[in-house]
Amino acid sequence: MLAVDFFHVDCAMTLRRLFYFFALKVGSRTVHALGVTAHPCGL
Repeated sequence: MLAVDFFHVDCAMTLRRLFYFFALKVGSRTVHALGVTAHPCGL
């Protein structure tokens, strides 16, 4: 089973917010980073 979600990180160096999209394999608790973007809605 997979669980997917976004989380954000505020970068102190560039003063920007980055959004990470990741998947978590529930059985093995393995995390896979699927993508990083500054604009999650495509703007």
